[in-house]
Amino acid sequence: MSKLNIWNEEQVKQLRPDVQYTIVDVTKNSREQWIRIFKSLAELQRKNLVKPIPYVRFDTLNVGDALEFMQQAKHIGKIVCRMPEMRNEGAEIKVFTPLFNETSTYLITGGLGGIGFVVCQWMVSNGAKHVLLAGRSPPAVAIQQRINKMNSQSANVIAVQLDVGNFEQCKHLIQIQIREMNLPPLKGVMHCAAVLADGLVINQHWEIFSSPFTAKVNGTLNLHELTKSLNLEHFVLFSSITSLFGYIGQSNYSAGNGFQDAFAHYRNSIGLPSTSINWGPWSEVGIATDAEFPGFKGLSTLHGISGFEYVLRRGQRTQTAIFNVTSFKTVSNFISNLVTYFDERVWNGNVSTTEKSIGVIESSTFWDQYSAALELADKINVLNTHIKRSLKNMLKLDESDDIGDDLDMQELGVDSLMFVEIKNLLQTLLDKKLTLTPSSIRDCNTVTQISNRIVALIEGTHKIGIKPTRKEVNELIREDCKLAEHIHAKPSQRIGSVTDIKRVLLTGSTGTFGPYVLKLLTNLSQITQVVCLMRKVKHGTLEERLERILSNLDLVAEVDMRKVKCVTGNMAEPHLGLEPNVWEELSGSMDAIFNCAASVQHVGYYRKREGNQNHMRAVNIGGVGNVLEFACENKLKHVYHASTIFAVASLDDETGHVSENWPNVGDFDDNTTLGYPNTKFVGDVLMKQAVERGIPCKVFRFPLMSGESKTGRCVVDYNHALLRHLFIMKSGAISSEPFVLPMLPVDLCADVGVQLFFDEKAQSDIYNVIHTKPDLDQEFVNVAKEFGYAVNFVEFSEFSKLILESCGGEKGRSPLELFKELYQDEDAFTSFTSKSPVIGVEAGGDTRRKWWSAKLAKFAQDFLENQKGTMDYVRQDLMFCRSQGWFDKFGF
Repeated sequence: MSKLNIWNEEQVKQLRPDVQYTIVDVTKNSREQWIRIFKSLAELQRKNLVKPIPYVRFDTLNVGDALEFMQQAKHIGKIVCRMPEMRNEGAEIKVFTPLFNETSTYLITGGLGGIGFVVCQWMVSNGAKHVLLAGRSPPAVAIQQRINKMNSQSANVIAVQLDVGNFEQCKHLIQIQIREMNLPPLKGVMHCAAVLADGLVINQHWEIFSSPFTAKVNGTLNLHELTKSLNLEHFVLFSSITSLFGYIGQSNYSAGNGFQDAFAHYRNSIGLPSTSINWGPWSEVGIATDAEFPGFKGLSTLHGISGFEYVLRRGQRTQTAIFNVTSFKTVSNFISNLVTYFDERVWNGNVSTTEKSIGVIESSTFWDQYSAALELADKINVLNTHIKRSLKNMLKLDESDDIGDDLDMQELGVDSLMFVEIKNLLQTLLDKKLTLTPSSIRDCNTVTQISNRIVALIEGTHKIGIKPTRKEVNELIREDCKLAEHIHAKPSQRIGSVTDIKRVLLTGSTGTFGPYVLKLLTNLSQITQVVCLMRKVKHGTLEERLERILSNLDLVAEVDMRKVKCVTGNMAEPHLGLEPNVWEELSGSMDAIFNCAASVQHVGYYRKREGNQNHMRAVNIGGVGNVLEFACENKLKHVYHASTIFAVASLDDETGHVSENWPNVGDFDDNTTLGYPNTKFVGDVLMKQAVERGIPCKVFRFPLMSGESKTGRCVVDYNHALLRHLFIMKSGAISSEPFVLPMLPVDLCADVGVQLFFDEKAQSDIYNVIHTKPDLDQEFVNVAKEFGYAVNFVEFSEFSKLILESCGGEKGRSPLELFKELYQDEDAFTSFTSKSPVIGVEAGGDTRRKWWSAKLAKFAQDFLENQKGTMDYVRQDLMFCRSQGWFDKFGF
């Protein structure tokens, strides 16, 4: 660095006579001398006799930052400024400083996920050639296609399966596989892997609580230990703002990210490169795309990558938070220590510090005020006032902040965990005079709705949670089984053949079943356009949400998106929730409507509910009426309707098979009081009336749907049957109450339904998509045994008790947490399984004898003959479930 204060040989000899001392003036060295020196150094480095000293690298373009950093005297080793390079871009010569090169290998853990893959694409476009994408599962088809495209353009991107929390797997990849694949030396690690296991601490046990640590803690330590001697240029840890601010239900995730932040500082303290980035939510990719963080807005992909590049080009940044704040004031209401992270002048310019806490009244005071209110409207106003007070306390809002009576609480950032906290605050207010359960206010989204519900509960006029009588259910069925008089084919309307259908409106495209129907429709040569009716999204576009759903199911490459158009609407609302001009345009141009949407809530009775457009009756009955109205508006259209085999009320008197006849209004009178089968039964009755009025409809009654036929891929979260089997394995108990479990893969159900719909010979009718080889649910004990879990038969009451004890207890999240209320009513559950002509078991009877369809035998014989048993499909689903980490998630 300079020629000042250089010792001569005598000075050194006096201090250390054993040291050979040579002065090298690099300005006088010839090219040959430099070549000799570097060859010697390279050989010593190869033998691990010398190691490069630590350094912090800056772009020469940021030399000012480098000098400022040097003045702080916090660095270890040297500060290096990398000189820019030049390249031709058309007629211009551009100056740039490359972050990556073609002679190094870069590892991205979590590289097959959303953010990791975006990082890979950007690195390849900025000089990287050899990139390893590590993930626990093989790449999805869409990801593999993008990898192939990059590789066709001279990149060498390789996907490898790796559990980064497993030291031996990491060791094999870094020390053996990279060499076996003839890749250049590893020079960069981008640790993007992450796992979420959200939940309140009281509802978790250690296995669940610690699951994020596998990637965040173990993975970080493994990568550090195996690369600390490799002279890396980049070691980037993808952390989260949760480690800075905390977030309800994410204490474990926050802790894991906090470890990464601290570890980045540790690496720098020992002279190794490292930087930790505390990411805010990304809006387009990643595991938090649907998360709500009040005061924050999701980072676009462009924002995220720009921030990533900014950090890499400023090598001194050990830790950087990157997030998009819409309101510092709102954020400060949630995060009291936010001021810690801001310059005082910035803070004072953005956030008021004069907030006052909002007092909470005693329960006795509330009841005095409630009793003093004589009119119902006054009682509701009392509740409104105190609910808002509770909300402001929980959200740490000012007393002056306004919360509208009819404002959707999701717009305030209230999520499911916060909703439980609201319930608890209200329970404190109500004290012992009224027990408030989450289910009693589950469908209430505004202050007014909650107030009305609580007043109704207090006054005894509300019946949520109270089982309706059989008479009440039958009366409601008759009320609902009346198709509006104006819904019918007009004399002037003519309908073409199904082979003439070109434009289709599809509902339920983002559900469990709809994406597979969408795939089939877009691959039919006769179809030119599929319009997907979708509810409004809060972030991004409808198309982005649809593509995200398709990507999760590995269907992106199989759907021709050129034929797809998305429109905002809601089938439970009048005119399908469409804008008037859109309703007019679509009703006059569509040739068919495919109704694949349904509210499949296994919890809940069949009853009226006000103020919620998304409950079962509104969607499964009101929605069907809206679909049929659309079918005869302007031009007559063909109708495809997805129903359920559980809506069948009887067996055929002649054949003994599950009835394939259109239902009559009174057929369900002696059946269940549960909401789902009743609402689907009513929907079938409405379809029958539509056919009688000249509207061409084909109804398909599907069984339970398992994962895909070849892979078992499925959406696990709301799959009641699959979650039930997971619980059975975990608890080691299964109800001895026998019932039949008809189940077919979701893709096969979609295939046969679309095939029959476009078959000219198959008339407007109702078709049972029959599973010819259903097994008893109790046969699952054999499958559980194959997975290494012993299961014993118990009475339903004992099985129900185990379920209820597992939910919300100290043993961690139960697979059946969402369905626990179904098992609280033993009579409703067992009467349905025993009385249902579909799944009920007759003493000494053949459980498979009644499972046949003469109609499908006529039009789809191969479909019936090539089926497997229920447990074959269950086994495949569980294997997929295990491969995706669900066994770990539920603490197996």
